[in-house]
Amino acid sequence: MKPGISIPSRDEKQGFGSGAISPGVMLIATKEGDFGALHCNVGYTRYNYSDDDADTVTRDDIWHASAATEINMSDNIRAVANIGIETNEEHSEDTHPVFLIGGMIRGVSDNLDLDLGLKCGLNDAETDTALLAGVSARF
Repeated sequence: MKPGISIPSRDEKQGFGSGAISPGVMLIATKEGDFGALHCNVGYTRYNYSDDDADTVTRDDIWHASAATEINMSDNIRAVANIGIETNEEHSEDTHPVFLIGGMIRGVSDNLDLDLGLKCGLNDAETDTALLAGVSARF
C-alpha cells in the first residue's frame, strides 16, 4: 500500500492544482521472476477543491487501475509495457481514459534508472500520444 497526498503550491485559478489538500492511496502487487516482473495497481484519489466552479464540473473521486510487465533484456536494460484506465475527471464525460505505455528502462547504477517511453491513448478520452522520460533515484 502506498499512501499519497497532494498539497497545493500555487494558485488553482492558474491551473496549479485543486487549491486544497487531496489524499490518495495506491495498492500495488508485484510478482518478480527470473525474466522480469508483473505489476498490478489499483488506486483512489479524493480531490478537494477550494474553487466552487471547479467542484461542480470536476469529479472528486478518481479511480485508477493498471497492469504492467517488465522483461529483463540484459543486466541493466528492461523493456516495459503498461495498460490502464482512470476515471474521467469531467462530470460531463462518461468515457474514461484508457492508455497503453511502452518503453525502456536503463539501470545506470544500483540506485539510478533512466527511462524513455511512449504513451498512446486507446480511446478518445485519452491523449493520442505522449513521449515520456524519467529518472528514478533510490535512497
